[in-house]
Amino acid sequence: MAAFQLWRDYFQLARVVQEMRWRSARSSWPGAFADQAPPLQRKEAPPAGVSRPARHCAFCKHNGESRAIYASHALKDSAGRVQCPILRSYTCPQCGASQDRAHTRKFCPLTNKGYTSVYSCIRNSAGKKASHFKTKPAYPKT
Repeated sequence: MAAFQLWRDYFQLARVVQEMRWRSARSSWPGAFADQAPPLQRKEAPPAGVSRPARHCAFCKHNGESRAIYASHALKDSAGRVQCPILRSYTCPQCGASQDRAHTRKFCPLTNKGYTSVYSCIRNSAGKKASHFKTKPAYPKT
C-alpha cells in the first residue's frame, strides 16, 4: 500500500470545482468567454440587521480545504438545499440523509443536544487542555 500523500487530490475535488465554475460561468454570461468576468458594478450595502448569504462553503473551510475550493461554492442555496459536493455525497450514519438534506452527525436531528465531538477534550478556563484530573472525594473521610 502506498503512503498517504498530503497534496494529492484523491477525490478529484479540483476537477469537480473546475466543472462547477465552468457551468456557472457558461450559464450566467451567455456569449462571453468563461475566463472573462463581467464588468465590476458597485453594490449597495444591505440594510442594517440583514445578513448577506455566505459566499463560501463553511463545511469545506472548516475541514481545511484551500481557499480556491471553499470559495468556489456555498454550503446551501437560498432554499436551504445543500450545494457542497463533498457534503452532498456524505450519508448521515444516524438517519441516512444525503444530497439536498445532507448533514454531519453533529447536526443530525436525531443527535442529542449535549453532543460533543470525539475530537473535543476537556479544557480549563484558560482554554488549555486538561491533562489529568485528580478526583477528590466529595466529602472528606473521617
